Amino acid sequence: MVTSFISTLNINTGVAQLSAWLTSQAIHVPPGWIDACVAWLAEEHGGIDACNHLTKSDWCQLIYEQWLHSDLKQLECPVLPSTISTSRNPHDNSLSSGTDANTMNSPALKLDGELCLQVVNLFNIGESYYGQLRRHEGNLSVNLPSLEVDGENNLDGHTTQMTQAFSQYLNQSPTQTNNFRQSTMANCLTLFLTDGVNEIKVIEFGTQSTRSRSSLPFKELSKKLRPGVKIRLRGPLLLRNNVLLVPPGALQSLSSHQLEVLGGEVTNIYVYGFSFLRGCHLVNSIFT
Repeated sequence: MVTSFISTLNINTGVAQLSAWLTSQAIHVPPGWIDACVAWLAEEHGGIDACNHLTKSDWCQLIYEQWLHSDLKQLECPVLPSTISTSRNPHDNSLSSGTDANTMNSPALKLDGELCLQVVNLFNIGESYYGQLRRHEGNLSVNLPSLEVDGENNLDGHTTQMTQAFSQYLNQSPTQTNNFRQSTMANCLTLFLTDGVNEIKVIEFGTQSTRSRSSLPFKELSKKLRPGVKIRLRGPLLLRNNVLLVPPGALQSLSSHQLEVLGGEVTNIYVYGFSFLRGCHLVNSIFT
């Protein structure tokens, strides 16, 4: 006789195993969330005794899908270091926290493991839209990371390449800066992510002046990276001043293993985000 994974006799054991599995996937949920999911799923299947045919793999998939379609802002289970912004109940994950990261001189936080976060919004920072973000957030350059990263913090060639490019951009004359923006900034994307409490910006930056053949249209990217979609980040990556720089192609073509789109649909967030993007598109068309 095959013992069911979850029954009235071993429900606590099953919940503990599901919790361990989620943790192994870099997914963190508040206490009691899995119990509530199991109770709801059992009711949907006709009761806990009617779920005898469901294996551990089945239950893991069911719980995972519930998490995909959940709003992390409602779960309020932060995984980003509390030093990057004001947070409640800080929960340090695989990012090593340093001193006050709100200052320009704060050390970079190194991401060696994995983090699962939720999309807040995706922006295409072109010439006019870049100006809109600067006006919206004050001076956007204040929130960008200091790219004079020490040699030991350079993770790969992309870091050096991006550092040199951004340094050249900041030191150029106004005329040179405008030309640089037209050739490079038009292809710069900014993805806002949240763990439910804290937010970070993911910026893809490269020196290529032409779009790669594998790059996806922004309209398609905005659908794949719509508000509410879950993302898995894989290190090594550097986070400084709430900004995470990713190598070229990570956002434009979603081809990097360091940024994986998991999916998910949070209806209320998506509707709000869609309306917001339509408004931004209208403003963009008026002032360009």
